[in-house]
Amino acid sequence: MDLPTTSMSIALEHFTTFGDLLKYLRRRAGLTQRELSIAVNYSDTQISRLEQNERMPDLATLTALFLPALHIDDQPEVAESLLELAATMRREDAPAAGLPPYKGLQYFEESDAELFFGREALTDVLLERLAERLDSVPRFLAIIGASGSGKSSVVRAGLVPALRWKQPSSGWPIIIMTPTAHPLEALAASLFRETPSSQSARRFVDELAHNRLALTDSLNRMARAVNAAHAILFVDQFEELFTLCRNEAEQTAFVDNLMTAAYQEDGSGMVSIALRADIYAQCAQFNLLRQAISQHQEYIAPMSNEELRRAIEEPAWRGHWELEPGLVDTLLHDVGADVGHTQEPGALPLLSHSLFVTWQRRRLSTAVDAAQPPTASAGCACWAGRHRSTQSLNATDSHSLKPWFSVNSLVRNAPQHPRYDQDPKCAEQQEPCYWPNPFRCGKGDTSPELAHGHGDYRRDQHNDQDK
Repeated sequence: MDLPTTSMSIALEHFTTFGDLLKYLRRRAGLTQRELSIAVNYSDTQISRLEQNERMPDLATLTALFLPALHIDDQPEVAESLLELAATMRREDAPAAGLPPYKGLQYFEESDAELFFGREALTDVLLERLAERLDSVPRFLAIIGASGSGKSSVVRAGLVPALRWKQPSSGWPIIIMTPTAHPLEALAASLFRETPSSQSARRFVDELAHNRLALTDSLNRMARAVNAAHAILFVDQFEELFTLCRNEAEQTAFVDNLMTAAYQEDGSGMVSIALRADIYAQCAQFNLLRQAISQHQEYIAPMSNEELRRAIEEPAWRGHWELEPGLVDTLLHDVGADVGHTQEPGALPLLSHSLFVTWQRRRLSTAVDAAQPPTASAGCACWAGRHRSTQSLNATDSHSLKPWFSVNSLVRNAPQHPRYDQDPKCAEQQEPCYWPNPFRCGKGDTSPELAHGHGDYRRDQHNDQDK
């Protein structure tokens, strides 16, 4: 039996939320959720979420479809109240302003140093190891770790800023590069970054290809120019030399220049590489490189429970975000990093990605379901989670971030599978992985892993295949 539609039996001012008024108007019009959903081309679930204030109303759709379906298009006072509550909900539900405190799948850059926490002890160790190598031949240090262990971040946002801030290295030239598919071009570009000259860079590429002293001379000149004892070259993601570069002559010339600079008795150049552990064996084809890595390396262990806790809490506090009690413990448990457990492979990028997505979906008093990536095959580390978050302002005008996060299928003791970019032929046939799908598989490999870092999205920078 239809209810009257010409008058309100409850005063409009009694309704303080959009969902409550929508539910009342639907029932007053004698409509079920299914009937209203058909009339406005929504699903039953969407109508239910609107009535529970869990879905953001669209003002244009309300005006065009909902008002006629609810028989209030000729009742301006009622229609205005519904639209005003919808507009208020949209205003209040907007994310609070602020820069993201987490990096997601991207590594930390030098400019992110103030948000980089949890690796302070490792940074101090690396500083000591570098200091040990500065006055001995080879002036070389390999920083080695599993995929997703945070090598790039600790170099860029931990080690490099520490070198710039501390004596005696504060004035030393520091160059950071990644090999890409064309390591000689990338090296030349990094050395000529301060005084860009395409013609000079092209000439230097040719010099690097034919003269193993080219890098040594360049680093010596850079150090002398600022009266510095040393110039340090960091080669991040060194594995790209094998996973992206397809030219053996270019590989050899690149390694020859690095090793000559490191082994030069009276040289100023210091060389440090960050290398993915599963590419370790491929370095053995270069004798001096093999010797240098085997004798002078620091292996990056997984972050401890307390280190991960700092990596979560400190960036949030720096941005005046308030973490809900119990959230950190839940996150650490879900990635297998709680006390007494072995951390899951790839836990760090998984955790960082989840924190970033949760932060993106912060809402004022609104629960939001995050996109759920596809579940991977059995026997591999995968993610099938849901995020819901709310945010409110407290008396001190700080922000409250409250996600409910669940990692439903992190498979323990999962075997480590090689990433597709280990094989250049395989990499050549792969399309880049675009967010929000954070998984990728090698050709013929059904076991995906979480992609992370700039390099994981780039197939070939020089072919404009950016992420």
